[in-house]
Amino acid sequence: MNARRRKAIREALEEYEASMSQAKERLAEALEAARDEEEAAFDALPEAIQYGEKGEAMQDCISALEEAMDIAREDPDMDAFQELCDTCGVDG
Repeated sequence: MNARRRKAIREALEEYEASMSQAKERLAEALEAARDEEEAAFDALPEAIQYGEKGEAMQDCISALEEAMDIAREDPDMDAFQELCDTCGVDG
């Protein structure tokens, strides 16, 4: 392969990596915002509800969002987010 083609491929790969990095960060930020809002909603619930079925489901969702944030910042595979979708009722 000549230098021109290698350079074109290298530049395309660099562009791809940059766009993936930005997409990962946007995803992690969206997950963090959703987690923060879910935590605030949970904290606003009366204690009786926090310890009930609804509160438990919210805590499960918060935990799933935190795990998804870690995955998003690493090397996300869309299958890795299926638990989040299942736990939080997200259509995915």
